[in-house]
Amino acid sequence: MPASAAARSSAAKSSAAKGPLTLQSNSVLSQDVVTSASILVDSTSAAPVAPFTNPVSGHAEALAVVNKQICHVTRDLSNESGWRAVPLFGGTAATQVVAGIAYQATVYGFFVDGAGQLQSSMLGADGKWIKSASAALLIPFGFSMEA
Repeated sequence: MPASAAARSSAAKSSAAKGPLTLQSNSVLSQDVVTSASILVDSTSAAPVAPFTNPVSGHAEALAVVNKQICHVTRDLSNESGWRAVPLFGGTAATQVVAGIAYQATVYGFFVDGAGQLQSSMLGADGKWIKSASAALLIPFGFSMEA
C-alpha cells in the first residue's frame, strides 16, 4: 500500500467515533405578540385571544373577541398597526375564544356565543372561516358532546 493510502487509512481509523454517541437538543418556545392600539380585545373576557400559526401562510394570526364579536386578526401591512380584525359570521357575538391546529394542517376555532352556546369553526385553505352546523369539528380534539 502506498504511504499516502496508509496515512489516509490510519487517519480514518483514528477519527472514527468511539463508544456510545449522545445527541443533545435545545428547544425554545416562542411567543408572538400582537400589539395594536387599533384592535382592542374584550378585557372582561376570560379568553379574549386565541393565537395560532396559519399553516398556509406560516404567519401568526388570532381569533379574538373584539367589540363583543368573534374576529379573525390577520396581518395587514397597509394598515398603520400592521393588523386588521375581520368580524366573522356576520358579526356573531362571542364571549370567549380558543383555537387549535389538528395534524399541522387545519385550524379549528371554538367560541362561546352571546347565548352561551359553544360554536365551532374551521379555517379553510382559502383563508375563509367555515362555521360548523354540528359538533363534528370537535372530533379531532377528542371532545364529546352529550345532549
